[in-house]
Amino acid sequence: MSTFAQSLLDPTAPSAPLTDNNVEIIKAHIDAIAAVMNDRVKGNGGQIGKDLTAQLKAAMEKHSITS
Repeated sequence: MSTFAQSLLDPTAPSAPLTDNNVEIIKAHIDAIAAVMNDRVKGNGGQIGKDLTAQLKAAMEKHSITS
């Protein structure tokens, strides 16, 4: 979860523009963090962690933000 929270810093920074792309990135982060909490994922999350990380990266690339 700390990886997801860390990558959420850029689109929520005070200097970040409030664009539809940033809103979508924020939503993707919230979804990933909620999945971690709901599934009680621990450590690196194993396969679930890999899947969530891949989904978040895909959302970031789709909306022109790279980590």
